Amino acid sequence: NVYQNAIAAVRDSIDGPIKALGGIVTIFVINWQLALASMAVLPFMIFAIQRNSRKMKDAQADVQQDLANLTAMMQESLQGTRIVKAFSAEETMSSRFKRLVETSFESQVRAIRRGADLEQVVVPDRRRVVGDGVDVVEVDLVAVAQEAGAELVEVEIIGSADRHFPF
Repeated sequence: NVYQNAIAAVRDSIDGPIKALGGIVTIFVINWQLALASMAVLPFMIFAIQRNSRKMKDAQADVQQDLANLTAMMQESLQGTRIVKAFSAEETMSSRFKRLVETSFESQVRAIRRGADLEQVVVPDRRRVVGDGVDVVEVDLVAVAQEAGAELVEVEIIGSADRHFPF
């Protein structure tokens, strides 16, 4: 699997620039005026994508750290079940776990929103604003699930308000 990923990375690093250069040459051959106009916008897009990519990398690092904290806490709780029971600390451990789950969930939502913001730089006409707190990714997933015939059910996420998820 690692070998395949390495080959894919090398192939993409060679294939990507060749495709981009071929596309640019094709655009200039078809309509050079339109190509020049699109090249004028390119530096602004590159700047916006790089800025958002850095923020997305930071958001993903937060997600990884929060998941690591959650996993460590779960492992600690499972390995120390006897100690937790001996000191009657079930409630304390449960509240700690709920806090870590909520923190992990919030960091994942922030990362998804950052990805949706980056997508809007690349594909600006897909953004749909539904209201406060409703993320475009959630809206798209619900719409796709409803189109597929799924029903919406309420699911309580530990330590947070009820949210609607398609199942």
